[in-house]
Amino acid sequence: SLAGLRGAADFKELSFSIEEIPLAAVTPFTLRLTADDVVFDNTQFTGGGGTNVLLDGAVAIRAGGKQNLDVNGSLNLRVLNILSPDVFLSGVSELHMRVTGGNQKPQINGTASLSGASMAVLVGNDRWQISNLKSVLRFSTDQAQIESLTGTLGGGHITVSGGALLDNFR
Repeated sequence: SLAGLRGAADFKELSFSIEEIPLAAVTPFTLRLTADDVVFDNTQFTGGGGTNVLLDGAVAIRAGGKQNLDVNGSLNLRVLNILSPDVFLSGVSELHMRVTGGNQKPQINGTASLSGASMAVLVGNDRWQISNLKSVLRFSTDQAQIESLTGTLGGGHITVSGGALLDNFR
């Protein structure tokens, strides 16, 4: 069983790539592992395409774990392309997020904003592309509110507002 696994890893340097975007730790850092979480202490990553993000706090990895993570900075959206083979993102998002709560029910608070981003989605045999995305998303506990979202779809201008309940978000 891994339940008793604990420790710390000191990284003098760390660099890696996600979706061909090179990322590297700015300074040496320690990653701590407890029975229930992984802890980042002011760990900053920079990389290609405008990524400069700071992680500080704990990420729950088991049912008993508690989230307590701050994520601040800018993120090249192409790193998120790893999440789905049918969604393609580009541009940079400015993030100011805090994740709290338990492993089974994380709560996200903060904002994510976009300016000049694009997204393409494969729907069956069709590719839908939205370009010139400008948006402000506000996260509050278990909800995502689109304060504003504008862009271009198929040559026409779109405007979106509204929200979504992040029920069972993990």
